[in-house]
Amino acid sequence: MRERKPQLSDLMGRHGLLTIVWVGIGLSVLQQLVGINVIFYYSSVLWQAVGFSEKDSLWITVITSITNIVTTLVAIAFVDKFGRKPLLILGSAHLLIVSGCIGASLHT
Repeated sequence: MRERKPQLSDLMGRHGLLTIVWVGIGLSVLQQLVGINVIFYYSSVLWQAVGFSEKDSLWITVITSITNIVTTLVAIAFVDKFGRKPLLILGSAHLLIVSGCIGASLHT
């Protein structure tokens, strides 16, 4: 059997874009709105701005990056066992708590 080349029309349903496409767009927008990319990309600068030394801020950035990688690998390992939705809800709840703690620490 021969595979056909993917087309833009594959994303379209009867009434516009498929629901799964909207879910993907929504998750991408949510990632931008929660601001986690700021923590990943500007972590060192942020920690220096709140009073940590350059050396300490780099260590915090390394720890944050390693935590991100490890939790991603854990999620990949458990996604088939628990399903995407429970992991997404659990991850969002943890993100809310951690973002609140980071915001509180940056505020003080």
